[in-house]
Amino acid sequence: MLFIDNKYTKIYNLIIQRGKNRVIEGYTEKHHIIPKSLGGDNSEDNLVRLTAREHFICHLLLTKMTTGKDRRKMVYAAHFLARTSSGGAHGERLFKVNSRLYEKLSIEQADMARIAQQSRTLSDETKRKISIAHKGRIVSAETRMRLSKTNTGRKHSELAKLNISIARKNGKKADNIKCEHCGVFVDPGNYGQWHGDNCHLVSTKDRSLTSEQKAKIGAANRGRVLAKTQCPHCNKFADGGNYTRWHGDNCKHKE
Repeated sequence: MLFIDNKYTKIYNLIIQRGKNRVIEGYTEKHHIIPKSLGGDNSEDNLVRLTAREHFICHLLLTKMTTGKDRRKMVYAAHFLARTSSGGAHGERLFKVNSRLYEKLSIEQADMARIAQQSRTLSDETKRKISIAHKGRIVSAETRMRLSKTNTGRKHSELAKLNISIARKNGKKADNIKCEHCGVFVDPGNYGQWHGDNCHLVSTKDRSLTSEQKAKIGAANRGRVLAKTQCPHCNKFADGGNYTRWHGDNCKHKE
């Protein structure tokens, strides 16, 4: 079953049924009843005209009607609509998203993206393509100096020190550790910083960056040009991070 059988699905179906059985005058938005990212198409049976407010509510409901990877896609879609609710490509929208809801969607979307990135396993072919994209990349002396300053004074956790020690002695890293809170497998170095007692699911630690940290990150990345790789499935060019997430083995056009 694509959608969970709960009260949110029932509300969603009522809104869709009402939209199908009426004619609206004025501004409307086209909504895919089964989202395209979940296998829906552009057929007339899968489309309905909704008000801007109904459209946003439907996408909020979809985040509570799905699980796993499908829910991650729906959170991303709802977050996108929240960002464009009062302007941009949909400037005619008349509803506003309050700050609490926007913050909740933003945090959830960021957490899901980070967990998905950490738990993703790249194929040898994808690794090879990323390696080719980064070969020949020249880092200027100025950039190296900025990176060095950014890492100056950084302290490694005991687990990170152990991982570095094993890598230097044996030429390989220590085994990944599973976080008991979020279930993600990570190397010992990242475990101490982002998981265990510091896991986002249990920690109350303030993770916001200071102005100095933001300035250092900005200085390290200023003027950086990323090499782009062409996806063999859709023929689009993308840089390393976007290529890994949206193209290669994860491309929606892959057969």
